[in-house]
Amino acid sequence: MSTHRDIAGAGAGKVRLMVRTTNTAVLGFYAALGYTDVECTVLGRDLLSR
Repeated sequence: MSTHRDIAGAGAGKVRLMVRTTNTAVLGFYAALGYTDVECTVLGRDLLSR
């Protein structure tokens, strides 16, 4: 994929995406492109609600 070559050519060694585990269609799309689950936990906090 040319985008991957462009990113690698710019010096990036990895691509990371954040996809909700419930979004199975998108997970399947990226799996077909060779992306795998890297078992990373993302933590967040809403600063506007109390």
